[in-house]
Amino acid sequence: MAKGKKKTNFISVDLDKINIDTLRKLDEPQLRTVIISLLKYIDAQNITNMHGSREKGIDVYFETLDIFGNKLRWGIQVKTEDLICSARSSNKNVVTILNQVQMAFSKRIRIMTSDRPGEVYIDGFYIITSGNVTSEAVEYIYDNRNKYPNIHIIDGNSLMEIIKNKDYLKQRKIEFPIGSPKVLFNDNSLLKD
Repeated sequence: MAKGKKKTNFISVDLDKINIDTLRKLDEPQLRTVIISLLKYIDAQNITNMHGSREKGIDVYFETLDIFGNKLRWGIQVKTEDLICSARSSNKNVVTILNQVQMAFSKRIRIMTSDRPGEVYIDGFYIITSGNVTSEAVEYIYDNRNKYPNIHIIDGNSLMEIIKNKDYLKQRKIEFPIGSPKVLFNDNSLLKD
């Protein structure tokens, strides 16, 4: 393999055999494999394992389409420990992670696809951990949304629910009680002729 090229052959895992206990015992490369398998299952596009010295804060890259058919580019940071909010720098400190996320948003990444050979910026970001996320960490992220737009946090329990409901997610028929869009107008007069 040439220097700087990413291997795109992914080992698939049986998502039906994963439970929360198994999920919490995975190391980071194994968890990345689970996430990549899930993305492939739900038909995400241009999935790339970015982890390594040139990752620019992104462990996994993928693309989806929004409801109008526009391409959205996503980065994922994968963690296997509980995420906390602390003044000390560490891999499980959300402040440290957000500094990496900020780097990911600010730098172009080179993604080679059939429709676009070049560099792109990401549109959004997921922080996924197999552990828990403290309420202080969640509060810190959402209090700083103006600095870190379009960031989503998925903890181990939420990831397990997503895996369990992967068929609905693939069909885009899933509804999550948290974070779902709110109805802005409850006036059917807009629909009348």
